Amino acid sequence: MKFLSGCLILLFLVSSPLNFNSARAEEPTATICIVQYTQPSPNSPIVQPTIDAIKERLRGKYKVKIYSLPREELEQWIKDGKVDIFLSSAGFYRRLINDGVRDLATAISSDYPDPNHSEGAAIVVLNKRNDLNCISDLEGKRLAVTSNNAFSSYHVPLGEIAKHGFDPFNFFSQILQTPEGVYSERVLAELKDGKADVAFLKQCALETYFKEHPAEKSLFRVVEPKGSGEVCARSTDLYPTWTLGSTKNTSPQLSRLVTSAVLDMPKTPDDFVWGVATDYSRVDDLFKTLKIGPYEYLKEWTIRRFLERYWPFIMLGLFAVLALALHSKRADHLVKVRTAELKLAMRRRASLEKKSKEISHRLETMQKIGAINQLSSIFAHEMRQPLGAISLYLEGLRSMINDGEQDKDKLNSVLELIKEQNIRADAIVQKVRAYRKNVPKRDRPVELSDVAAKAIESLSVSKPQISDKIVSDLHRPSLVRGDALELELLTVNLIKNAVEAVAENPDGLVKVEVKTENGNVLLTISDNGKLAAEEDLKILWSDFETTKEDGLGIGLSIVKGIAERHLARIECRINKPHGLIFQVNFRKYEEGRGQGKKQ
Repeated sequence: MKFLSGCLILLFLVSSPLNFNSARAEEPTATICIVQYTQPSPNSPIVQPTIDAIKERLRGKYKVKIYSLPREELEQWIKDGKVDIFLSSAGFYRRLINDGVRDLATAISSDYPDPNHSEGAAIVVLNKRNDLNCISDLEGKRLAVTSNNAFSSYHVPLGEIAKHGFDPFNFFSQILQTPEGVYSERVLAELKDGKADVAFLKQCALETYFKEHPAEKSLFRVVEPKGSGEVCARSTDLYPTWTLGSTKNTSPQLSRLVTSAVLDMPKTPDDFVWGVATDYSRVDDLFKTLKIGPYEYLKEWTIRRFLERYWPFIMLGLFAVLALALHSKRADHLVKVRTAELKLAMRRRASLEKKSKEISHRLETMQKIGAINQLSSIFAHEMRQPLGAISLYLEGLRSMINDGEQDKDKLNSVLELIKEQNIRADAIVQKVRAYRKNVPKRDRPVELSDVAAKAIESLSVSKPQISDKIVSDLHRPSLVRGDALELELLTVNLIKNAVEAVAENPDGLVKVEVKTENGNVLLTISDNGKLAAEEDLKILWSDFETTKEDGLGIGLSIVKGIAERHLARIECRINKPHGLIFQVNFRKYEEGRGQGKKQ
């Protein structure tokens, strides 16, 4: 009954002249057209309240004429400029987007409150067809539709077939259209009569049919249903639903009045209201996939279309050819320039490699000299006592012989053995100390900032991967008394230890600072390594103790030895929250002032 009453209202609106007794002769005309849509439609209840609201808002301002037209005729009217406002599907509206139409509002229902996703289609088959369970099973079958120009009940399901990788327009063996093109019951009749294998229906049309024919509820089913839990079964994605639009001939005042009229409408008794859809991209993508509507031109290739579509690439190609021609003229010159640059780069690289090797060799030499100096001191201190004892023992034995000891051969044999060991021990000491014959002079002025800079440069060149972990703050003047080579060895050892401590830390940082403070020159090297406990600091500060798996523990011993020989004070403390701070305190160099104790 609702369907019949809707039809009667629509026929009344089309055939009855509008009574505007108060309208003046000079009032402009507002032509409103409604597309003839597939019946039954869940959106039908919004039609009459919408017309009433528009007429009320335009009363006294426009003479309103309302028409109900088939799709093809309404499309032609819009192109001919005969229409101001039209009510249609979202697909019909987007088909004419190039003709200057614009959307004013979109229908919204309580079942589908999102205006961007509220209309789809159902692909229906007889429930007894066990051979038709998915979309691929429908290939080559007979299709029944209300019209092959309908958006939701034809183009939308064709888009779903295209998504499955099929050619939608050559998918079915036969397409049957109902005579009137607007009644979905006729489509289901084709299925029941066996004239078709599958039918396309607008979303919710099947549920409406079941309400009027409950006995046939088990007769049909939807193929590959989506949106479980929704009011209506569907086989496709959702698109915007009915759209109220204006044409390029509509005045801005009329568009404003119509838009405000429908947006101010209260909900209909069936919970329909007008809103605004913000995304029609799915409709556009569907038309592009099917090559219809604004994308009809994609079906045929012409020289003009080729040029219009690919002119940027054609121009790019022409520019490329021109650039290639220019490049060919300059090719020889560029080759010569690049060759010269390459040779220069190779020479620079060779020079850097040579410099790196020299610095590495120099660092190794300094390490060896420092180690030998330290070992020489250790051997000299530790070995002289047993050598002295052996010498005294030797003299005692000789005295025994001179006092008349009888077994002189035996005594002399022992004496020779002791003498031999004494000579051997002394030879070891002399050999170790012979590696460094020249005793350094530690009374010369040395710029400590230059020493630190040289140490940083040496480590950075020999190990480029650590250069970004070192920052420096070197203040001048920072003159101290000493030997530049030994001071550089001290600095290199401290920086190297700090860099190794932060090697595994991506945020590791080593800071080298030289400054003058209270008549002293301070060399400070800090890092943010792993060391955090005072117990570890005590172990590290002990002679021949190390925190490295392959270390000998002599690096800091060398540092302490050099500091002592330069009358410098060295301190070590934890860098909160973790890491170490080494600070070496030198007396500032003063002209004419001696260092003190002779080295």
